[in-house]
Amino acid sequence: MSSATTTTLPRARGGVLGLIASTDHKNVAIRIFLTGFFFFVAGGILALLIRTELYSPGQQLVNQDHYNEIFSMHGSTMIYLFVVPISLALGIYFVPLQVGAAEIALPRLALLGWWLLIGGGITMWLGWFTQNGPGDAGWTAYDPLSDATNTPGDGMYLWIIGVMLAATSAALLSACILATVMRRRAPGMTLLRMPVFTWSMLMTSVLMIVAAPALLVAMALLFWERVYGGVFNTSGGPIAYQNLFWFFGHPVVYVMFFPFVGAVGRSSPRSRASASSATAPTSRRCCCSPPCRPACGRTTCSPPGRSR
Repeated sequence: MSSATTTTLPRARGGVLGLIASTDHKNVAIRIFLTGFFFFVAGGILALLIRTELYSPGQQLVNQDHYNEIFSMHGSTMIYLFVVPISLALGIYFVPLQVGAAEIALPRLALLGWWLLIGGGITMWLGWFTQNGPGDAGWTAYDPLSDATNTPGDGMYLWIIGVMLAATSAALLSACILATVMRRRAPGMTLLRMPVFTWSMLMTSVLMIVAAPALLVAMALLFWERVYGGVFNTSGGPIAYQNLFWFFGHPVVYVMFFPFVGAVGRSSPRSRASASSATAPTSRRCCCSPPCRPACGRTTCSPPGRSR
């Protein structure tokens, strides 16, 4: 007498708990999209203030200090809280579907990445409620412009913590995409058979995972410099900070670029035709491998060049 093995699927959560705790990759991606769009609107409002101030020479709306704060928060919001998360959200949504995975790898890390994104954005924007305002050293926060002497107040500390949370979020989301591509592909889905968009997300994830630690180290050292000093206050200190920052800053340009190039390439008619022509031969060859026969639904192989 044999006992049948059953697989229990996780129950779908509804209501508020489903909104904040669901690990389904589509739901997580949509929430990242909505969060990024919210910060896009907030950053866009700051951009309108910048353009209004620059409408004509002289002071229009804000003084020089407030203009620096608006400019810095606009750039930081668009880079750390909008473009990078939106780029990774494309991979969170589509990569599991394209590689035939039932769910994304490390789904709880993907959910944590969304929460860290929210926490980073709120922390960064809380600087507006401090006595000296938010960080006003630009989205790069070069030292010594960002030290405690030139940018005093708690707003800069909140900015540093917010950037660290957002960078950690991006690294976690990238790790989920990379693990899905490498470990959750369907039988017969080799790397060379993956769609171009999945390849673009694979490269994006590798870049983000390699570059994010440099930004985290730079922010941690900048925080230490502001509290205790002795890190960047040497002759080569500012250059050392720039090297650390741009080890992240240059790859992140491609993090913001590659996913959309892959999406355009995948949606082009020639790419779709190539993918369609490769599907049928792939399924016939798949049947020649015993582990793949259940996935193909056949028990015998077709001769090369013939279809069954």
